[in-house]
Amino acid sequence: MRYFLFILSMIILTSVGFAQPNSLKGLDTAKFVVDLNQGNAKKLKTRIGLILETMDNITEHGTKIDVVVAVRGGASNFMTINDDHIDEDEGKIKAQISNLTSELAKRGVKLEQCAVALRFLKIDAKEVQPKFKVVQNGYVSLIGYQNKGYAVVVK
Repeated sequence: MRYFLFILSMIILTSVGFAQPNSLKGLDTAKFVVDLNQGNAKKLKTRIGLILETMDNITEHGTKIDVVVAVRGGASNFMTINDDHIDEDEGKIKAQISNLTSELAKRGVKLEQCAVALRFLKIDAKEVQPKFKVVQNGYVSLIGYQNKGYAVVVK
């Protein structure tokens, strides 16, 4: 009986839609830039998945989105065309990360890779996947987008 009530409760909860959050009321377009700097493969994959989920959560309420993902720090190791900058056991997750960033690009997200991070990590800009635009300095991007009205999403 408990199991039946649990299942019934789950069916009811999943069939009920969420109301538009107050934060989106009257907002035509949500503009945000994500500071993506996580160097742990599993956490990085999760964060990119959360970006996609957040985009879906915003658009399902009728609000348009304008999104930039600014990659810097340890995340840069996972944005290359080769596996030279990751541990051997991270190759499978790196491929999943690449699929997720391809989905972001497919949805119109601007993907930027910080050249300063590349320099510190000794990654040649030619190694960066072509879906990314290599920018001179990721901090400059974050500052510029914030001053243009983009919300900055960190961690």
